[in-house]
Amino acid sequence: MAIEAFRAAADLLALYPDGSASRLREAIGRRYGLDAAHIVCGNGSDDILGLLAHTYLQPGDEGLYAQHGFLEYPIVIRAAGAFP
Repeated sequence: MAIEAFRAAADLLALYPDGSASRLREAIGRRYGLDAAHIVCGNGSDDILGLLAHTYLQPGDEGLYAQHGFLEYPIVIRAAGAFP
């Protein structure tokens, strides 16, 4: 069954996924009555945190986080040019 599933999908393996996650955002919007344009999808929490840091922090800013919080917080703060 695995080989048959692979053969059925083989022609699609080189395609990149929709980077804007349009169908997923539209489905979430329909399900919860939200505007899909206001929904952000990413490749996990690290990706979303990086997007937030780069959106709201400028070089030289200070980013605050809890001492025992997620290890990714100081990493994305520094990546945005700010100081944790």
